[in-house]
Amino acid sequence: MTTATGFNAIVGQDTPIRLLKTFIRNGTHPHALLFTGDEGVGKKTTATTFAMACNCLTLQSNLRRRPPFDAIDACGACASCKKIANNHHPDVIHVAPASSVLRIGQIRELLNILALKPNEAHRRVVIVAEAQTMNPEAGNALLKVLEEPPDRTLLILTAPQP
Repeated sequence: MTTATGFNAIVGQDTPIRLLKTFIRNGTHPHALLFTGDEGVGKKTTATTFAMACNCLTLQSNLRRRPPFDAIDACGACASCKKIANNHHPDVIHVAPASSVLRIGQIRELLNILALKPNEAHRRVVIVAEAQTMNPEAGNALLKVLEEPPDRTLLILTAPQP
């Protein structure tokens, strides 16, 4: 029995996946994305999969040869993919509410990390889960980063609705 991995594991989201693959293929990553949808639709899974594809060592070398569109996906086997899959990559940062609210302290800690250059990743990825739970102070602090993003950094926010 085999299990789908990478973008193939994300079911029913063909249009968004095609858009993410286009970003990777063309090298035109936005500095921020908002993934919305009901709970359980796969927002965090998609964010992690995209982070893997953006930093996959195998995919980065294959992109020079313009692979077929279906082949644009993380390998899951290189050191970068394994670290991201196991939540051990220093440049893929997860921020989630500690209780029911994302607080200013969490965003300030994130800003301190973002002031540094990425450690080893091609593109640092910050995944802010449940962005709708930010209190106003946290939202204002994050807004500064969204307006002037650090180089080679992608912010992905997840929320139930825009």
